[in-house]
Amino acid sequence: MKIFIPSSGDSIDSPIDSRFGRCSYYIIYDIILDNYEVYRNPFAGMENASGSSLALTIINKNIESVIVTHIGRKTFDIINEKNVKVYKVTSGSTVKDAITNYLQGNLFRVSRYAQSDTVFQPHNLN
Repeated sequence: MKIFIPSSGDSIDSPIDSRFGRCSYYIIYDIILDNYEVYRNPFAGMENASGSSLALTIINKNIESVIVTHIGRKTFDIINEKNVKVYKVTSGSTVKDAITNYLQGNLFRVSRYAQSDTVFQPHNLN
């Protein structure tokens, strides 16, 4: 099982990047192998569709879960349609903290998108 986390840096100790589609890097953590890989986001400089492009990467890499502080509606719909689970974490969390909280079952799963004043809000949590 693989988890996708947008990162502001190239380390597992970096803060999660709140700019999902335009994140500087992303980290894919493999729960089974207990290891991770860091990638520079090739879509970070795009003016439009960076989130959608990154969503297709997530689908193509067989990612099962995504941990975010914020995600756009279109991107959420694309990955949710492919049964990729979305989990919410607070701003300022590091990638490592997010992974630890995920493994301990401390993150909220977001099953429906809601937006209020452009702030990502979790609703219908499991």
